[in-house]
Amino acid sequence: DDTAGDDDTAGDDDTAGDDDTTGDDDTTGDDDTAPALDEDSDGHASLAAGGLDCDDNDPTVSPSSYEICDGIDNDCDGDIDDDAIDALVWHLDSDSDGYGGQLLTQEACSAPASYVGNADDCNDLDGAIYPGATEQCNGIDDDCDGAIDDNAPAAQTWYLDNDGDGVGGFWLTQEACDMPLGYAPDSTDCDDTNAQVFPAAIELCDGLDNDCDGALGGDEIDDDGDGISECGGDCDDAAALRFPGSPELCDGIDNDCDATTTAGDGESDDDGDLVLNCEDCADTDASIHPGATEICNGSDDDCDGTVDVGAVDESTWYFDADGDGIGGLLLTQVACAAPAGYVASSNDCNELNPNSYPGAVEICDGQDNDCNGQVDDGSGASGTTWYADADADGYGDPGTLSTACAQPTGFVSNNLDCDDGNAATNPTSYEICDGIDNNCTGGVDEGGALNATSWYVDSDGDGYGGPGTPLSSCTQPPGYADNDDDCNDDPSIGADINPGVTEICNSTDDDCDGTSDNGAVDALQWYVDADGDGYGNSATGLLSCTQPGGTVNDATDCNDTESSISPAAVDVCGDGIDNDCDGSQPDPSSELGQLHCPGTDCKDIIDTTGAGADGDYWISPDGGAPFEVYCEMNTSGGGWTLAMNIAPADGNSVGYNNQAFWTADAPYGSFAQALSNDYKSAAAYLVAGTHVMIQSTDTGPAGAIQGWRRWPLGTARTWDSFFSTGIVAVHGTDSCETQAPDASNPGSSNSADDILRQGSCLYADVNPSNSGECDLIRLTTLPYNNTDNHMSGFASCIDCGVPWQGGGGEYMGLDRAACGSASCSNGSICRVPGGDCVGNYCTAGQYGGNATCNFGWNSRLFIR
Repeated sequence: DDTAGDDDTAGDDDTAGDDDTTGDDDTTGDDDTAPALDEDSDGHASLAAGGLDCDDNDPTVSPSSYEICDGIDNDCDGDIDDDAIDALVWHLDSDSDGYGGQLLTQEACSAPASYVGNADDCNDLDGAIYPGATEQCNGIDDDCDGAIDDNAPAAQTWYLDNDGDGVGGFWLTQEACDMPLGYAPDSTDCDDTNAQVFPAAIELCDGLDNDCDGALGGDEIDDDGDGISECGGDCDDAAALRFPGSPELCDGIDNDCDATTTAGDGESDDDGDLVLNCEDCADTDASIHPGATEICNGSDDDCDGTVDVGAVDESTWYFDADGDGIGGLLLTQVACAAPAGYVASSNDCNELNPNSYPGAVEICDGQDNDCNGQVDDGSGASGTTWYADADADGYGDPGTLSTACAQPTGFVSNNLDCDDGNAATNPTSYEICDGIDNNCTGGVDEGGALNATSWYVDSDGDGYGGPGTPLSSCTQPPGYADNDDDCNDDPSIGADINPGVTEICNSTDDDCDGTSDNGAVDALQWYVDADGDGYGNSATGLLSCTQPGGTVNDATDCNDTESSISPAAVDVCGDGIDNDCDGSQPDPSSELGQLHCPGTDCKDIIDTTGAGADGDYWISPDGGAPFEVYCEMNTSGGGWTLAMNIAPADGNSVGYNNQAFWTADAPYGSFAQALSNDYKSAAAYLVAGTHVMIQSTDTGPAGAIQGWRRWPLGTARTWDSFFSTGIVAVHGTDSCETQAPDASNPGSSNSADDILRQGSCLYADVNPSNSGECDLIRLTTLPYNNTDNHMSGFASCIDCGVPWQGGGGEYMGLDRAACGSASCSNGSICRVPGGDCVGNYCTAGQYGGNATCNFGWNSRLFIR
C-alpha cells in the first residue's frame, strides 16, 4: 500500500512476498534504497555498498573465489577466465602447420592465436615439416619420426656391390634416396665376389667369363688339343707338339715355346758333358744335359724341355684366386717360381674377395677384410666419419668424432652442434634470451629471439612503463621497464604512483588498479552498530577509508540488538547472561569468590558456596572493582575477612602514630605478603562487620596460630568506625588508661578488654588484670607501652580454657606486671616453653626467669 507518505519502514509488507528488509527497493514509492552489505552472504560487500563483490547475487563470485574457465569474472579482478585453475597448456605453432613446438607455451582456457594443444613439431619454423608429412628425398626428417628420408616415395632400389666393381648383384637390395655405401644402381654382375668380372670388364686369360657374356675369350681356347691355349702360353696353337713344356726336339723348331732354346742339329759334345749337342739342350754348359739334376735356377738342367720342373729344391705355391697377393690352401703347385696365379702365402681368409687378406685395410663391405675374424671393424678408407651427439638432439660435436662403417650409438653424421651438452642448442632451435647461442649461428641473444622482452618507456623511473610502442630486446635498455602498467608516468609526480605502490587513503589511485583508495592498507574495518552502544557486529565487516553511517571501528559486540550487552557492560554474576561478552556467565553457587564472580566478603562466600578452605578470595563489598583478600574459613564458624596484619619481624614497625596505616582509607602493604608483613586490606574500610577476631601467629605466611579472641560489635561497623569512638569492645578498665583519658569511660574495674583510639594513639590491652590468670592481648600502643615495639601486634591465649566470646568465659594463665613497671621494662612478648599462655614482658631475656624470649609474633585482625 505504497500510498503517498508511506515511509516503508522495516516490516511494512507492501506487496505480496515483500519482506521489506533493509536495502529492499521493492516498488515505486518504496524508499528502501540503501543497498545490502552482502546480499549473497559470501563474506564480501557489493560494489554498490563500497565493497569489492562484482556480483552480489552469486555467492560463487567474489574477490576470494578462484577463477575457472566459465566465461565469468569469478574473482572480481576485472578479467574473465584469467589465471583460471583449470586452464590448459597451449604451444606456439610458428609455422601454422597445426603442430606446436616445445619452447614457448601459454596457459589459457582456450587456444591463443597461433597456439595449438600439442608440442609434436620437430621443426616449427618450416610449415612442410610436421608429424604425418610426406617424406621427401631432401636430407630432412619431413615427418618428424626421427629418421631422415626414410620411406620417401621418390626413393629407388640399390643393389649390393660386394666386390666393389661398380655393378651389384641381384640378391641384396635397399630402398633409399641416395646410393648407400657399398651398393650400385644395377644388378647385372654375374660374379659379385670378383672385381674383375662385370659386364663391361675386359676378357682376361684367367679362365673366367670376365665380361659376363656367357663364354670365355678366344685366347683361352686350346685349338690344337695340346692342353694349353694361347692364354696358357702356347706359341703355336695349331701345332700339338709346340706348347710350353713340350720336349725340345732336334728339329729346328721351338717346341717348348721358350723362344730361345733350340735343340741344334749336331752330334758334337761342345761342353764335355758326354751329351751330344743335338740332345743337349745347352751344349755350352756342362751342368745342363739330359739326366742332370733339375734345380731351381731358371734353366732346363735335365733338358726335359721344362725349366725348373721337378727341381729338387722347388717350393709349394698356393693359388691366389682373387689376385690379392695372398693364396688359399685349396689349390697348390710345387715349383721353383710362383706359377701364374700362385703365391707363397696361404693365409687368405676369403680367397674369392680381393679386398680380404691379412693386412688389408678394413672397408665397409660386410667382409672380414683384414682376416682378424671381425667384420667391418676399425675405420677403413670407406668408413663414415661420425660425430658424438651427447645431448641426443640430432646434431654432432665437431670436436668428438669416430670413423666407422655403421653408426655408433650416441653418434650422428653431422657436426653442426655448437653445444653438445644442451639438447635445446642446435641449428633447428629457436634463439631465446638466455646468454646462449641457441641456434648455433655464432650470435648470442641476437634479434628475433622468441622470448625477447617488450620494454616500455619508464619516464619516472619507478620500474613501471607507460603505454606506447614497446622496444623488443633481450636485455633492459636504460630508461625502460618490462611492463606498461603505470597509470601515471609523469616524472614530476608519477614515481609514487604505480602498481607496486601500496594503496592508501588519499583519494588517489596509488596502485593503478583503476579505483582510488580501493584496498587501501590503512583503510579501517567498520562494523554495523545496530544498537548504538559503540560496539559493532563482527559479521558485518566492511573496509573503508571513511566511516559509513551506522558503523563503528569495533567488532566485539556479542548482541547488537541490546545496548545493555557489550564489552563495556558489567557481568551480573548469576543472571545467566554474558553481559560483558567475555563468553561466560559466572555461577555464584560454585564460583563466588573468584575474580569473575566476587563476593561481598568472606562470610558471603562461605554462606553461598560452603567453601571450607582458608585462602585467597575475591570480594567487592561496595560493588566496585573486585580485590583479593585472605579468608579464614575454619576458625569459629569461618567467614572471617582479614583486615590487617602487623608483623614485628618484617624489618618495619607500625607504631601508634602511623596515620597511613591506622586512619587512611587506602590499602597498606602488598597482598602477596599479607600474612607475613605489615598489611591493611581495603576490606578494613569497606566491609561492614558485626564481629571482630584477633589472632596471634608465628611469623611467616604459614605460621601456626597461637591463640585467638573474638567478640561482637553490637552493630555493623567498618574500619573507619571501629575506632572512631575510641572503643571497639569494653569489659573493664584498661590498666594503661592512666596515661590518657578514654574517649568514654569503658567499664568496670574487674577486667580490662579495650581496643582504644585516643587522638592519634591507638592501643589495646585485653586481659583480666586482677585475676592472676592469662595475659591475653597487647596491641601497639604508646611509646611507654612496649617501648621497643617488638610485638607490634596482637597476641591471644593458647589453650587457656574456653576463649572469651563476649562474656561468661574464664581466663587462665600467668600473671603479668603493671604497665610501666620495672619488671616490664623490656616490653616484649615471651612464650613459655611447655606452657599454655603467652606473656607480654620478659626480664633479662627470660619470662619468669625460665624462658627464652620470642620476638617473632604476627597479630591479625579479622572482620565478620
